[in-house]
Amino acid sequence: KNPALATALLDNAVDHERLAQWYPCLQVAVDIDNDGVARLKRSLALGKAPVGMYIYLALGRATDPIPAPDLQQLVLTIAAMPSGYDVGIEILYMRLHSDNDRKQKIAPELVEAGRELLRQFAFSSKNQHEDYRLGGITKSCLKGARGASVVQELCGKLKDAVTKRETSAFYHDDFLYGLFSAQPTAALDGLCAGDEKELRLGMRI
Repeated sequence: KNPALATALLDNAVDHERLAQWYPCLQVAVDIDNDGVARLKRSLALGKAPVGMYIYLALGRATDPIPAPDLQQLVLTIAAMPSGYDVGIEILYMRLHSDNDRKQKIAPELVEAGRELLRQFAFSSKNQHEDYRLGGITKSCLKGARGASVVQELCGKLKDAVTKRETSAFYHDDFLYGLFSAQPTAALDGLCAGDEKELRLGMRI
């Protein structure tokens, strides 16, 4: 009812002794305009809010008003923080889901953010929720010639992790489905290239 008051309250919350930790939750109570984007960047720079609090940006299509270049910066900043990778993945996945649902073309900045997050992914123990999100991101962000090279890189990392027994292909079924949906030829090349031993491993995966 009073946008000017809301702006003042949110500005103060960013570095308030007690409210700073709750700021991301408070921010999504209103549409995120240019001031809100600047506020989020300031909050991340200050580091007073736990990284887990930024998960609120994934709820209720909160990031829909945020321009793609700004969201790219926010997502990559969050993902680079300790324990922030899963939060960044969740925020980006929900924005991609929203854009697809609204039949909007995925902005190149969001595609690049997705590729960068996928490059950072470490294949390890089972996380079905994360696997599902990563599968959705692969289908949206790994198309085209640049996507093909990322797919081959990811397949190589997966083969290496499986060889070292750091993970199992069964833990990454949605992820693999996304790779083959976006780049079937590149995925086959990435998994099955090499000598006979590598070919057998790729076929098992």
